[in-house]
Amino acid sequence: MIKLLFFDLDGTLAPVGLPVPGRCVRALRKISRHGVRIAVCSGKPVAYLNGFARQLGIEDIILCGENGLTYQLGVGLPPSEYGALGIDSADIGALARVSAHFKAEFGDSCWYQPNEYAFTPFPHDVRDFPRMRAFLENALKGTRLALYDHPDCFDILPRGADKGKALLNICALLGIDVKETVAVGDHINDYPMFAVAGLSVGISLADKDRARVNVRTPGQALDYLQKEIIKNV
Repeated sequence: MIKLLFFDLDGTLAPVGLPVPGRCVRALRKISRHGVRIAVCSGKPVAYLNGFARQLGIEDIILCGENGLTYQLGVGLPPSEYGALGIDSADIGALARVSAHFKAEFGDSCWYQPNEYAFTPFPHDVRDFPRMRAFLENALKGTRLALYDHPDCFDILPRGADKGKALLNICALLGIDVKETVAVGDHINDYPMFAVAGLSVGISLADKDRARVNVRTPGQALDYLQKEIIKNV
């Protein structure tokens, strides 16, 4: 039985910078009416996800920000419940030092995502990526921080803070067996949630062996999920 769908956002529910297409909104609402919980887990902050998710019209939606470091239930403000994964104080200190050193080196050549915990610089010029990547790899030596390299940005997180841990955290919060979950995503930072979910659905993955089911578009993913839910709810 499927009780929880755990979605990435960009490239999965919506194109980058755009709303969820109407067809996908209707499918998500239909799935929710079947009693299946919907969660969105992204590298974006929860505050961003909160505004984004209002269009979906799903009152009990679960939002996980900064690759799962933070979460909230619903889109109301203040949220009915809000929290964060346990983060070691040493990691918080290391994140602060790395971000300070990076900003001192690269200054206003990036836009810095306003996170609560993670450090996410978006370089303005793609030609700066190799030098920034080398700087971060060196800065992270001797820390427990992890680096995710994306096409448009870098995510620096406490090691072990990932979407897989976020999925397990939400399952514990809701009393759902992780075997009753489906993870849907399109990028390398979705692999940890693929590894723990009962079923994984990849959208145009570079490494197709990471997901049990592979499709080309978000619409195809939702069509597949609706059929599975009708069979298994």
